[in-house]
Amino acid sequence: MGTWNETCMLSHLPILEGDVVGAVLLAQNKDSMRTSYPDEIWKPISPVIVGHYDGHGRIADIRDWSDLETCYRNLGQKGQLKFFTEGSEIPYEALRLRTLIEYAEHDELLVQYKTPIWEQRRKVTLALMKNDILQYVYEVKSDWCKKFTELCVQGLPLEDSVSGRPVHIILKWLHENKVSVADIKAIDSFMLGLRMQWGPTSGAGCQREIEESWQVNFYRQMAEKAEGMLREYKSSSK
Repeated sequence: MGTWNETCMLSHLPILEGDVVGAVLLAQNKDSMRTSYPDEIWKPISPVIVGHYDGHGRIADIRDWSDLETCYRNLGQKGQLKFFTEGSEIPYEALRLRTLIEYAEHDELLVQYKTPIWEQRRKVTLALMKNDILQYVYEVKSDWCKKFTELCVQGLPLEDSVSGRPVHIILKWLHENKVSVADIKAIDSFMLGLRMQWGPTSGAGCQREIEESWQVNFYRQMAEKAEGMLREYKSSSK
């Protein structure tokens, strides 16, 4: 079986084998497609996890996220959080981030969590983003990154009066346990301004030499279109 390109959630550009990527675990929030908010259908339940795309739909060389694993296990031990695959619960003491990502990559992961009102079980999937695109978002939203990092360090609620929108309860628990989710809040703010959605990404499974030619042409046309719109905007604002 050959390799194929994945798709960046933010830019829709191809992710090639060996590219540095950021991955986020997403939990399905609701089935309705009628929404104007980034996290109405899928909500992030992890920070951005950095690794390399291996060309087969998987993430390799994941950097150390022992604090995230420890937090998931602690929440599981308290009965607040459970992960399932193929109908069976994954014991909290055996939770590994690599395992969760592999099941999410194969569309075989569910999460169950307790809200103040009821208990929910939701599908978990994976979103991939190109690292250079992520760095641009962080630069644009540097004030947001700094603000939410300080909230975590100071032990203040994530849903502070200046933070605007609520987050998934699992993300809130991570924040309360000193796992920084500032990157997620920055990306969410960026996407809200552009009317973009959190959602799973996938590859077409095509051979690279067939796929890349029309991808390059398409994005070149999009770049030319964007440059034209920018020129028109500058002319009209004079």
